[in-house]
Amino acid sequence: MGCCNSTPTSTPQPTLPSHPSSTHPLPSSAALPSDPTITATLLASRAAGASNNTSSTRPNAALRAPSPVSRSPKNVSNRPPPWTRSHLAREREVFFETRVTGRPEVWSALRLICEELRRGDVAQAQAMMSAAGVTCPSGRFARSRGRNPRGGVYDERGALYDVHEWVVVDPGDLVEDTTEMAGEGKNLEDEDEEEEDGREEKGKGRAESVGEEVLVRVRLSDGSPDLEVLVGEKQTAGVIVRRVREKMGRGVRLLYLGKPVEENKTLGECGWRSGQMLNAFLFNE
Repeated sequence: MGCCNSTPTSTPQPTLPSHPSSTHPLPSSAALPSDPTITATLLASRAAGASNNTSSTRPNAALRAPSPVSRSPKNVSNRPPPWTRSHLAREREVFFETRVTGRPEVWSALRLICEELRRGDVAQAQAMMSAAGVTCPSGRFARSRGRNPRGGVYDERGALYDVHEWVVVDPGDLVEDTTEMAGEGKNLEDEDEEEEDGREEKGKGRAESVGEEVLVRVRLSDGSPDLEVLVGEKQTAGVIVRRVREKMGRGVRLLYLGKPVEENKTLGECGWRSGQMLNAFLFNE
C-alpha cells in the first residue's frame, strides 16, 4: 500500500607563520575546509604551532578530560540502551552529518577533536581547538543535559556548538558486538517489519485503519533525487524508513527540521505537516 517514486531535484589556504605569536594570531576557522581529511592535515600542522603558543587574546579555559558517561542515551535512536559499539559508531556518524546550525568546517574540526579526547590526548585536543579558532570557556568540551546545561565550545563569532557527552565518551554500559547479537538484532528488525506489514494487510479496504493517505517528499543525504512516499496519516515513520531503505538499499535515519524522527511515532506526532520535507541520512548497514 503506497508508492515510492523519484523526482529530480577553494578557497586557497593562507601561508602560516612557523612560530605564531600574539601579533600573528592563528588563522580563522573559516579557512578550514569541511572535508574531514583535509581538515585533519591542516589542524595537525596548525596544532604543532599552537602547542608552543604561550599567549592568546581569546578567553579559553584549559580543556578538562571528559567526564565518564554511565549509560547509553535514551530517545536518540530507535534502539534502547544499552548500545553496541557498532551502533554507537553509527550514531556518532549520524550526529556530525546532521548538524544544521553552525559552520560545517568547525563541525569537521570538532569531530577530529573528539577522536583525540577519546584517545586521552587532551593536550593535542587543546592545540587543535586553538588551531580551529574555537574556545571552551568552562573547560568542558561536551555540553551536559538537563535544566542547567554546562559546557560546550564556541567559534570566533560566538556561536555555540553543542556536542553531546556520548559523542565524546564511550558509555559505561556499552556492549561489544558479537555475531550472535547481530543476528538477534536483525531478527527483531524483521519481526517489526512483519508486524507493520500485517497491520497494513489487515487494513486493506478499510482506509480508516491507516487514515488519509499523504504524499511525503524525502530528501536524501547522498544527493540522489528526492523520493515521494505515499503513507497513511496513522502509519508510523517506520513505514517510510522501510520503503526508503528498500529503494536505496542502505540504512536510513529520518530527520525533521534537523531532529531525528522516532520511527514508532506518526509524522503528525513528530510535528510534521503536509507539504513539509523530510531529510533522510543514508548509511551502510
